[in-house]
Amino acid sequence: MNEFNQKEAKKHFSGLGLRYFVFTLVVNIVQIVAMNIASAIDPEIMNSTSNVFWVSMLPIMLLVYPIWVLTFEKGKLEKSNLTKHKMSFGQFIAAFVMSYAAMYVLNLLGIGITSGIAAVKGSDVLNIGVELAANLESIPKIVVVTFLAPVFEELLFRKLIVDRTAQYGEGLAVILSASMFALFHGNLNQGIYVFGLGLFWAFIYVKTGHIGYTILIHSLINFMGSVVSVKVAGLVDIEEYVSAFTSNDANVIMEYLSSNGIRVYAFVAYSMIVMSMVIIGIILFILFRKRFTFNTAEKQIPKGKRFGTTILNVGMMLYCIFWLVVTVAQLFINM
Repeated sequence: MNEFNQKEAKKHFSGLGLRYFVFTLVVNIVQIVAMNIASAIDPEIMNSTSNVFWVSMLPIMLLVYPIWVLTFEKGKLEKSNLTKHKMSFGQFIAAFVMSYAAMYVLNLLGIGITSGIAAVKGSDVLNIGVELAANLESIPKIVVVTFLAPVFEELLFRKLIVDRTAQYGEGLAVILSASMFALFHGNLNQGIYVFGLGLFWAFIYVKTGHIGYTILIHSLINFMGSVVSVKVAGLVDIEEYVSAFTSNDANVIMEYLSSNGIRVYAFVAYSMIVMSMVIIGIILFILFRKRFTFNTAEKQIPKGKRFGTTILNVGMMLYCIFWLVVTVAQLFINM
């Protein structure tokens, strides 16, 4: 094991943070320019949520992200060589179910926290994830949210970060990857469950060395959360559904089922599948909790010096402060 050099390590993490800060600025600038150009060409185009999404995201997904990944891989920041291990099909399914359970539970936690903040400030807190899922058409959700975003987000926030930090501690690399991933979303509700998912997916990548596993899990989670769940939720009117089944009137219930039978059965069946996955996922986390361990790294940072080394440097502080300001500001934007 190489002797830990704090000055060298801080320089390394500062360089990593600075690159991601510049990446943040580039992403935001490109999105602003793209939307201004689109508005100048046709002001009406920005009246559609889907159009705004296409205009702001396509230049990022098709231009900025690919170029950034390629140039970053060729950069001079030292990389770790992770040991490769294959996951069995059963392990992959277990990881997917655990991911879904983590997303579901932590999303509820995020909604609870933001609802509390909304109650204190007297107005709703904008939930970007819910807004996009509810208002976007299926095609952009499938193309961008289900396919493009998982590929580039896993490369950017799992592979590139973990590869360049695991030599200082596998656990540190996992936490840093999840933290930078959560901050990049720029809002508290998404940030909470994204942080939890980021921890688990970074752990999978550290232990397998194969980014393809987390890309596929990420894609499946996004597909179920933003496409399937929204479609199923739209099968029934929740108010009518609750009203019918709380009426204690068999005639009202039978009349409702006769008009909405297939849709109600599909809604109930999917809800049961979701709850089963959540329960099984929680049980798996409990059963496998002792497996969440990390090997000693080549340049392991000693306890007591980890935060100061990884975060208290110019590059990382610029990245963290920028996204913390964005996240806090988002809480006070009135819907």
